[in-house]
Amino acid sequence: MKRPTSISVISVLFLIVGAVAGFQILNSLFNNNLYLDSGVLMIPVGLGLLKGRASSRGWAKFWIALFAVISGILLLFYPFLGGSYTVTIFGRSLAGTERHLVAVGLPVLTLLLARWMWRILTSAAAAPFFDDYLPRPRRTNRIPDLPFPPTPL
Repeated sequence: MKRPTSISVISVLFLIVGAVAGFQILNSLFNNNLYLDSGVLMIPVGLGLLKGRASSRGWAKFWIALFAVISGILLLFYPFLGGSYTVTIFGRSLAGTERHLVAVGLPVLTLLLARWMWRILTSAAAAPFFDDYLPRPRRTNRIPDLPFPPTPL
């Protein structure tokens, strides 16, 4: 089956997020810092989605659910802890209405994007693309099973 365009878009989004995380890790290493970002694990997920691997669809759903939960928690606590939120974009600290719009708008956009990706990955139209993927058979160097107890000759 041909890969749906929406799956390609989701794959590219995962690859971009993973590449940005990888770039941040490398950049920190060149600046004598240690910065670990689990977002780099999205690279194999994006590649697996491009190949149609069912396991990558499961991992993509895990990442989507994780970010949806985090965004939901941010939105839930914002009315109570909004004064302590610091919003910085491109090195510029935001204040006032601008800060509130970004602090609420980004999690809302993340939730909308997560909802769209979840609907695509769980849709009936995308299922055949993933279900058609058949992994290569594993090679085993096992000794063939012998009957036990051995039969006399």
